[in-house]
Amino acid sequence: MERVPPELFRFSVGEHADVYTAVLHAFSEANEELETSLGLYEVRARLRETGWFDALSDDDLARALGSLRDWGLVDVTQDHGGNYRTAEEFERRNLQYSLTRRGEAAFAGVRQALSVLASSGALQTAVLDAIADRLAQLHRLLTDPASADRTVYTTLSELEHHLEALRTNTTQFNGELQRLLRDDGADLTTFHEVKNATVAYLQEFVTNLDTRAHTIAGGITRVEEHGVSVLHERALAGADLAPTPGGDPAPAWL
Repeated sequence: MERVPPELFRFSVGEHADVYTAVLHAFSEANEELETSLGLYEVRARLRETGWFDALSDDDLARALGSLRDWGLVDVTQDHGGNYRTAEEFERRNLQYSLTRRGEAAFAGVRQALSVLASSGALQTAVLDAIADRLAQLHRLLTDPASADRTVYTTLSELEHHLEALRTNTTQFNGELQRLLRDDGADLTTFHEVKNATVAYLQEFVTNLDTRAHTIAGGITRVEEHGVSVLHERALAGADLAPTPGGDPAPAWL
């Protein structure tokens, strides 16, 4: 695993962590609406839209943006095309801030961490059935030379999404189960109630599990018979990858 840049999550701790996080949230919301740069007053407006109503002076907001810039989470450029009535207005309004790639990653990482802390694991037979369905669909698409490469791509993406959901939910469920078994301080009656409910839950999950596993294994075999490289190349053709400054993005994508 690559090392995390040392300043990446510095914004999330310390006295002003709430302000830094709110500002990054504001930029993230703007990015989702394809507004890639914000001036000081636009940042303030976005903060209100994201639910930040605490008192924050222009100087405090400018300092927060300066810190985020120093940590490589936002970029700053000058807007020379604007009309400014005073020198103070020029100082406030000519700077345009935008989220860097590190900034996007930092906020996404914190949001993912909070999501994991708030979520609970599950064993979902519906996800197993969805995996089997997507494998069967891939087999049909690969059998038909006239099928669209874009459909191969979207189907493979859906399959990967379901597989990741299965892995994440199962890992979280197992962690919660282990914590339950280690909880010596739990009330005995409550422990037995949760244990009995968990056993019933597991029994329901394993019902027809062998059949589902056999169906998924058969689906994998049928897709492999077409050639995994063929699947990858058709998905790549349907992915419509955008050009990148570093050259051809296809090898890394594959």
